[in-house]
Amino acid sequence: MRQAVLVAAPLVVLVLLLALAPAGSAGIGSGSKMTVESQTQMLLQQGGGYVNWEISAPVSSEVRRNVDRGFGDGDGNVTPAEAGAYTNEIDLMLENYLFYGSARIIRSSLLNKDINTDTAGLIGPVNSSKAVEIHFTFSANLRNEGATVNFGDQRIPSAAFGALKGETNQTFEGHLDWKHTEIVVGMGSYSRTDPDRGQFSRFRGPGFEVLWYSLSVQNRTSTDQARFDTFSVLQCPLELFVVLCVFGVLTLWLPRHFMKTRKMLRVRWLHLLMILLVVAALALFFTGADGAVLWTVAPLFTVLGYILSWGIYSAGWKGIARSSVPAVPARPAAAVPYPAPLLTNVTSARQWAENLPTVEGPAIPAATTPAANRAVNGPPSSPLTRAPAPSRRDLRCPKCKGTFPVEDPGTRPLAIRCTLCGAEGVLRK
Repeated sequence: MRQAVLVAAPLVVLVLLLALAPAGSAGIGSGSKMTVESQTQMLLQQGGGYVNWEISAPVSSEVRRNVDRGFGDGDGNVTPAEAGAYTNEIDLMLENYLFYGSARIIRSSLLNKDINTDTAGLIGPVNSSKAVEIHFTFSANLRNEGATVNFGDQRIPSAAFGALKGETNQTFEGHLDWKHTEIVVGMGSYSRTDPDRGQFSRFRGPGFEVLWYSLSVQNRTSTDQARFDTFSVLQCPLELFVVLCVFGVLTLWLPRHFMKTRKMLRVRWLHLLMILLVVAALALFFTGADGAVLWTVAPLFTVLGYILSWGIYSAGWKGIARSSVPAVPARPAAAVPYPAPLLTNVTSARQWAENLPTVEGPAIPAATTPAANRAVNGPPSSPLTRAPAPSRRDLRCPKCKGTFPVEDPGTRPLAIRCTLCGAEGVLRK
């Protein structure tokens, strides 16, 4: 009896160890490749998408064998009914209110509702070397609130293996090549992408965003994350585009404004620089730069445009800008015309002569007798003595108020006559 106990004790310990040991992984597909392509398209609050699986050999034979045994009679051939039962199981896994990216999947089914056209290589002999292709479509709603999304969540690509019968922890151990696209039209936005083993790229437009995610791993997981918001003041694509347009137009307007108000010639490199600044801001927007960066860059470029435009056109920095108004050459001072004498209330030639203004130059005393004339003017000039050239001046007639020219030789008294109305007078002074 004691010997039997001693022999049975090691067996009991071995059984206990096997019972306590964790269950081994039921992974299949080592040496195979699974390519998954998925896309989500959200328009405001609703949308949908699709998922395509392509499972290469040799694991494709194991998938068909599992479908034949788990959903059929195990006769070595997958029938349309067995394939339909298998795809219905995939449908149930996807419709379990699965959240991914910006969407919550609410309904899924085969692409065309026909097992023969929506699958390839699934129906037929189990031992076939053909790859298995499955095409699914789904309907979805937009997430109710923002969240940090784990894009490395492999529930969608592993659904083709999770739907197989048998092992509860059956997984794919081959090479996974997964490409996913998120298209969101509306106020939703992505930000703070944090890749682990996957890769992100993004394109933003006025009112929409497109995010591309790709993952290529061999029996490994990944924690690639990105933030999705249904609306964010800093990240909303439509709001960001309006902000860029406002600041962009202002940046382009400033140099033109200062140029026109100061009447300066165009400084081409300055206007070209403003265009390049606006293009750079738009490039950051379209390539998906963080919204906080755009909120900082757009006003900064406008302030820079104001400083340069004011300094070059208004303050005249280093004489870079030149005036568009041609310089007027200096003119010599015009000679002031001799004012015509103004006489009023003159009715006779005597009053006219007595009211004439004093002539500029040396005063000549009046001579009433020939002797006085000789005393004042001196002896008669000889033929060799040249008389001074008479000067031309304008006088105003007190009768007709007209102005007429007079040749004044400087002798006094000087008889004058208006050439306009014929009034006569004597210039004594």
